[in-house]
Formats: sequence, structure tokens, C-alpha cells
Amino acid sequence: MKLKYGIVGSILAVLALVYGCELITEKDSAAFKTPVGDDLIINEVFTISPDKFYSFSWIEILNPTERKINWYKVEEPATGWAVGANGTVSRLVESFDGWTPNHTDVVPKFNGIGYLNPETLYAAGDAGKIYRSNDAGLTWFALNQTLTSVNFNAVSVIPLSDLPNAKIAWVCGDSGTVLRTINRGDTWNKQTSRTRKRLRDIVGLSTALGYACGDSVILKYGSNVWDTLPNVPRKEIFKSIRFPELDFGRVAGAKGVVMYTTNGGGSWEVEQTGVTTTLNSICYLTANNVRSGHAWAVGDAGTIIKVDSTNADGKATWKRVTNNAGVTENLNYVEFVDTLIGYAWGDGGVMIVSTDGGNSWRRQNSGTTENLYAGVFITPSLIEVLNYYALAIYAERRQIFVEVGPNRAIFNPDFIVGVDTGSLIIFPTDHIDGLREVYNPIERDLTIASGGFAVINSDSLRFEDHTRLGPSKNEVINLYLGIDTSGISLFEVPKFYRWNLMPGSEVRLLKIYEKSLKGTGQQIAGDIKIIDIVRFGDYTLAVDYPNNKPAPAIPEWWSISRYADLVTTDLNTFSSDKYFYLTEKPIPGWASQLRSK
Repeated sequence: MKLKYGIVGSILAVLALVYGCELITEKDSAAFKTPVGDDLIINEVFTISPDKFYSFSWIEILNPTERKINWYKVEEPATGWAVGANGTVSRLVESFDGWTPNHTDVVPKFNGIGYLNPETLYAAGDAGKIYRSNDAGLTWFALNQTLTSVNFNAVSVIPLSDLPNAKIAWVCGDSGTVLRTINRGDTWNKQTSRTRKRLRDIVGLSTALGYACGDSVILKYGSNVWDTLPNVPRKEIFKSIRFPELDFGRVAGAKGVVMYTTNGGGSWEVEQTGVTTTLNSICYLTANNVRSGHAWAVGDAGTIIKVDSTNADGKATWKRVTNNAGVTENLNYVEFVDTLIGYAWGDGGVMIVSTDGGNSWRRQNSGTTENLYAGVFITPSLIEVLNYYALAIYAERRQIFVEVGPNRAIFNPDFIVGVDTGSLIIFPTDHIDGLREVYNPIERDLTIASGGFAVINSDSLRFEDHTRLGPSKNEVINLYLGIDTSGISLFEVPKFYRWNLMPGSEVRLLKIYEKSLKGTGQQIAGDIKIIDIVRFGDYTLAVDYPNNKPAPAIPEWWSISRYADLVTTDLNTFSSDKYFYLTEKPIPGWASQLRSK
């Protein structure tokens, strides 16, 4: 049993387990007027004192913005590199808008790049230059090889994730040159090639199999020799070759040509692309059935094509993508990280991104105006990013019985082992390995629509029996458990509590970001932000935000509601007693009708 505390530990060292989570809502056009806020806010709070046998609480969250907001979102962001002229290396980590350029100032032009693992990359270029980075592309140093008269045009690396002990990479270039390393680039050996023509791309599939293409030639590697393939129907300048399977692959090049093979290059057949411009790069998603689609190619003058349909053998009919963000520059490379998200880049530092499987594209800042010739992404992603909201509350806490064994956990929420008051965090996510199946698992991409509400309650049955919902389509988040891990070690069981707000309490709305390594769960970055605080009754325990004076105590069957015109929250000047008023007839899911003026 391992607990993943993450960034939440910086405040209370607590994390929460969610039970029966659903999220809201549709916009209530009748009650909600013009969105004026910039993030979620606490809109209404209801509680019946814990000393009553029918006590329960609910907290209403409002989305006052013009966009939908994810309450809890899991992302596996891409990590990628693009290389080009003047030693340019641009790196993308985590977001779809954040390429960071780095000029190595060591080569006139990088033409190819590949990765051995997330830290170890190779890049090759003109004048026989081969470089390696041991720090994820931040710094580069030259590797020892002497073919300075050869321009290297492509790099192929077998990632350690595919062959753990291989440490193999190839480069190819002018005059049929192919070099291979088997020791992380410390030494490179020239391999026998049956051609003197310029080689423009190479792909290694195993220690004993690979393919390369170039000027009117396609090669296959086996028995330590790169042999030319004889049955090639078109003799064009081939610029890109990909084999997502050992015997199935495609080659693309001049005059819009694309050919495919289903027998390891024994024979090739031309496909209809509908374009005549030179195609510089082709890509697949290897995690999918590659013979049924998911292939793209880009080329000169902003050309983009994608597979439209395939037959049983995998022969494709291609279609041109017209929504290419108005790009007229040559596109030199394309790479997709999943079925939806792909990148293409080219001359003048142009970079475009698609988030709909290549049907449409938008421009993106590459951070450089240099020509970009090649790139690579680590797939699948090694990073998991969580962005979510949580509530930190001061409440009566009823600790429930929990016993965690090696393979399962036993929960008895009706067996109370202790009662006290204190702080808890409640939020809809499972940060505890091995406990995800204890309660109903939640959907990953939960959203609150513009003008919509999320109503979080402590007791679903009492909420349903005693609460009248507003006219919007309201769904409820049933979160009857809070969690407290304060004072325990990382490998102990946290304390789970049933909770109920008191007439005098505090509710904080938190916005949390966590980035961790997949598999190990090791956190590598994180942040937590308090975006709203509501205090009421005689609550005076908090010493931060001294200007925030409590709203009145909540009488039985009443609530406190936010004034309709006081949506934006500046925590330095915000005061609950100025922003909230007592409501005699609470109706969750209904925007406030009362204004402060």
C-alpha cells in the first residue's frame, strides 16, 4: 500500500477518497445572466448543526465564466523536440503552447533526432555531425566519428522501452552512408550499404531489421548489410519511410508519391494521394491497427494529407486536408502523439498543431524562425498531470473504521470510532493506490458548464429528502467522506471522516496542480492555490486573510448565499460578511436573485 500525497501535503498533508461522484450541470438561462468571473466560486452554503440527528450540509459551487471548467482532469502531456537550422532544438513539455528553443551553436543544420530514453537523445546533421544529449535536450556534445564530408539526414533510435538492453541507433546520409552504434553513441561503425545514392530517412525495427530510403532507392537491413529492394514501381526521391509493423510500411516522396508494402518490401504498390507536391514526412500511430488508418503525411507548400479509407490489405486512399491554418511554407515533419493530437513543422519555424486527428490545424509558436527539419515525441507519455479542485473545510468529523490489507481495504462508514472537530479536505479523486475500486470510480473529465453549478453534499439521502433543486438540470456530487493524513507517515493509512459543517465554520475552494511520473507516482512538480474562502458564524480560528470577516451564523434550514453582483473574489479584500446574506429558503442550482446594491 502506497499513499501518493503530492502537492496537497504542502497545506494539510491530506488527500481524499471520493464516493459516488457525479458532476453538474447545464446553464440555467433563466436565472443566470452575464458571466463575469474568471474561476469557480463558492456560491451558497447550507448546514444543519451536527447536534441534530437529521444534520447534513451542502456547498454550492458556481461557474461564473464564459467557458466550461473541468472539476477534475487527468492529462498525459507530450514531451517532444524539434530540430533544424543553426543547431536549433525546440522542446515541448506539458502544454500545447509551450515550445522552448535552444540553439546549440555547434552545427549548421540538424536534420534528424531520436531518443533512447527521456534523458538521452541523438541528433545528426550536416558535415558529419552527430550529437548526444544526456539531459533531455538542454545541452549537447559531439560524438566521436570522422566522416566530416557526409551530411547526415536522419536518425533512428530503438528506445530502451522497446529493447531494454539494445542501446542501438543509426544515422544515414550522403553516398549511401549508414552508421550504427550499439553503446549509446560512444563509437559508430560504418555498415555495408549496396548503394551510393543519397539516403534521406531510416527506421530501425530491431537489432537485425531496418529500412532506409533515398534518391530512387529503398533499402532493407539484414545480416549486417543494407540491400537495395528490387521491386519498386516508382523511382522517385523518397524522403520518408515508416514501418509500424515488421512487414507493413509506407514510403513517401517527390510528386506526391506514397507506396505501401505488406511483405517487408518484397513488393510495393502505389496509393492515390491526390497531390503532386513533394511529401517530406509520413507518420503512423503504432498503438492502433495501422492497416485501417491513422496515418498522415506533410510536404511542400503546406501540403497535408491523411488516410481517408483502406481496403482489407491496408491499401489507403488519401485525402487532402484543406484546413491547414493557412500555411504555405514547406512542412518538413509530422508526428502524432495519439489519435487526436499531432504536430507539423517546417520552414521559417512554422509549427501547427491539430487536436482533432488532423482534420484541422492551428498555428503555434515554435519559439524560432529557423527552418525545422525533424522531430520526435516520447510516446506513450511518461508524465501524468492532474488539475482539479478541492474543498478544505473546518467541520465536525466522525472518523470511520478503515482496515487496509496487502490487497484490499475494508471500509465501514457506519462504524464511527471517534468524533471531534478539525480540518478536512474533500475532493473527487482517488490518490491512494489500491483503493480505487473500494468506492464507485469517477469519470475522469468532469466539467461544470458556463453558468452551471456543482452541489457537494455530506449525506445524499438527507439531501434528496429535504432539498428542493432549482430549475436547472442539477446533478449532485455525493462526497460524504473527507480525509486527514496529518501526523502520519507516507506508508500509514490516512484517517477517513464523515463530515458536517457547523453553524460557525469555514470553507475554502482550492485549485490544485500535480505532475508526476507514471508508474512510480513520483511527484516532480505541483502547485496549490486558494481561490475562495467563506467564513460564517463564530469561526475565528484562521489567522490568514484578516480582512475576511464571517457572515452570520446559519440558522436551521437556512443558508448563506452570495450576492449576484459580487462574483469576482480578491482574497486580500474579500469579506464573507459583505459578500453573503442569509437565505430563508435555500435552493441549490439557482443563481442568486439578490444584489448588494
